[in-house]
Amino acid sequence: MNTKPTISERFRTWVATVRTSTLMRMMGLMGKRFWPYAISLLVFSSVVAVCFNIVLAFLMKNVLDAAMTANQDLLMRALVLAAVTFFGGTPIVLATHYICSICIKRTITDLRQRLFHHIADLPLSEFEGGHSGDLVSRVTNDLVQIAPIYFDQLQSLMMMIFMGGTAIVSIFNIDARLGLVVLLLGFATVVTNARFAKPLRTASERVQENTGTMTERLVDLLQSIPVVKMFQLERTIHGTYTRANADMVATELAAGNIRAQSDTINQLFQWLRNLGLLGLGMFFYWRGEITLGSAWAIVTLRSNSDILFQYLGGMILNIQGSLAAATRVFEVLDREIESASFAVDTPVRVSTIEPLTEHTVPELTFNEVNFHYPSGAGEDKKSIVAALQNVNLTIVKGQTSALVGPSGSGKSTLIKLLLGLYPEQDGEILIGGKPAKQIALTRLRDLMAYVPQEAYLFNGTIEENIQMGRPGASIEDVHAAAKSANAHAFILEQPEGYQTRIGERGAKLSGGQRQRIAIARALLKNAPILLLDEATSALDSESEQAVQDALNILMHGRTTLAIAHRLSTIEHADIIYVLDAGRIVEQGSHTELLAQNGLYTQLHKLQYAA
Repeated sequence: MNTKPTISERFRTWVATVRTSTLMRMMGLMGKRFWPYAISLLVFSSVVAVCFNIVLAFLMKNVLDAAMTANQDLLMRALVLAAVTFFGGTPIVLATHYICSICIKRTITDLRQRLFHHIADLPLSEFEGGHSGDLVSRVTNDLVQIAPIYFDQLQSLMMMIFMGGTAIVSIFNIDARLGLVVLLLGFATVVTNARFAKPLRTASERVQENTGTMTERLVDLLQSIPVVKMFQLERTIHGTYTRANADMVATELAAGNIRAQSDTINQLFQWLRNLGLLGLGMFFYWRGEITLGSAWAIVTLRSNSDILFQYLGGMILNIQGSLAAATRVFEVLDREIESASFAVDTPVRVSTIEPLTEHTVPELTFNEVNFHYPSGAGEDKKSIVAALQNVNLTIVKGQTSALVGPSGSGKSTLIKLLLGLYPEQDGEILIGGKPAKQIALTRLRDLMAYVPQEAYLFNGTIEENIQMGRPGASIEDVHAAAKSANAHAFILEQPEGYQTRIGERGAKLSGGQRQRIAIARALLKNAPILLLDEATSALDSESEQAVQDALNILMHGRTTLAIAHRLSTIEHADIIYVLDAGRIVEQGSHTELLAQNGLYTQLHKLQYAA
C-alpha cells in the first residue's frame, strides 16, 4: 500500500536537495572563507541598496518638499543626510568589496588547482572513453563561466532583493494603494520568469557541451597537423569544425530566443508598472492626497522595485548559465579517482643510491588473471570482449621476460595492470609475494620504470625531462643517466646542451633521441622493475641499435617485462610468453619456442620473410 510522504518527510527531502544543489556546492567550495564572504556580500549589498538608492529617493522627496514650502530646516536635514550617507557608506562599500574579491579569487584558484589535481588522479579509463578536448573545455571555458556567480551575479541578486524590497516597503509607507499595484504586477513578472528558468538551464547546458565539442575539434586539428597536410584533409577538418560551429550557433540562438521572450514580457510588465504608478501618483497628487515630493519619491522608488521583479527574473536566468558550467565541473570532481581501488599506505621511494640486489628486486606473478576493458566511462561502463583470460605467468626476479603475440592479444594490457592503470577484475597479481591491491599506487609505481613505444616528452628542457624520473635529482645524476642511455653525446650537440628546450612532445628531437631521453629518465629512477612496451619498434636500424644498447644497460639486474614487436630484440630473454586472444598459448626460450613450431614460429617466419 502506497502512503503519501508526511510534511516532515517532504521538508527533509527538500533540505537534502538544497544541500546537494549546484549552488550550495559552490558555496561549500569556499570553506572557511564562506562567512567573511557572505557577511561582506550582505553588508555591501545592503549599504549600496539603502544608502545610495533608497536614501536618495527620500532625499529628493525632502528637497522638493522643502523647496515647495520654503522649509530651511527640512533642507538642512536633507543635506546632512546626504553627507552622512556618502562619507559613511563609501568606506564600508570599498572594504566589503575588497573582502569579497579576495575570497572569490582564492576560491576560484583553489577550485582550478583541485580540478587539475583531480583530473591527474583519474583512472586511465576516464581518458580512454572520452575526448581530451572536453576536459580542456571544462577546465578553461566552464571555469571562467563559474566565477561571475560569486560576485557579479550573487551581488546583483542581493542588491536587487535589498533595493527592491526596501523600495516596496517605502512605497507602502508613502501610499499603500500604490504599493499594492507594484506588488501585484511584480509577482506576475516573477511567475512568468520562473517558467523560463528550466528551459534556459537546459539550453545553457547544451551551449556548454557544444563549447566542449568546439574545443575537441580544435585539439584534433592541433594534434594532427602533419597528417592533415599529408592527406590534404584541410577541407574535411574544416567541415567538421563548421558543423560543430553551426550546432553551437543553433544552441546559442535557442538560448537567446528564450531570453528574448522573457525580456519582452518583462518589458511589458515594466510599462504597466510605469503607467500605473505615474497615472495613479499624479491622480492622488491632484486630489491632494500626497505631496509632490512623495509623488517624485514614488517615481524614483519605482525603478528600484522594477529591479526586484524584472531584473531579478533576468538575473536568475543568467545564473542558470553559470550553474550549467558548474554542473559540468562537478561532474569531473565526482568521478572516482584511481587510488580508491588500491590500498593506502605511506609510499617509500626507491633510492637511487640503494644497490639493486636479490633482496630489492621483486618477483612478479599473475595467478588466473582475467580482465575486460570497459566500453565507456562513468555510469556507462559495460564489459566487452575479454582482453585477458586466465593468465598465469611468473617473471623471475632479476630476469628478463618477454611478451609477444599478434596485435590485440593482450600484451599492453598486462603492463597496464602492473602499473595499476586498471585493477584486475578477477585473479591476482603478486609483486614480491604481496597482492598488488594491497600496495598503495604511489609505492607500486615507485617500484617500476616504464619505457613506452613512443616516449612522451614535456615542453621543457632536456634536463627537466630526464629529471622527471626523480624530481630534485642532481645534475651529476642526470648526466650519469644520460651517459648510460647513450644520450649524453647528442645532448651536448644541442644549442643549449641540457638546457635546450625541445618543444611540445619533444618535437625538436628525432624518434631515437626522444627514446634515449626516456631511457635516461627510467635509469635515473633506478626502479627494481622495468616495463618496456615495444620501445624500439618505431625506430630505424641505427637508432634501434643505440636504443637497444641503452636498454641492455637499463635491464641489467632488474626484473624486466618487455613487449616485443621485433623478435630479434628479445631472442636472449630468459623466458618468452606468447599471447593470442588474451591467453598464453606458448612459453619458453627463443630456441624452445622455435622447436615447438607454433604461433611463435609463425611470427618469426613472417617477420624474417619480410
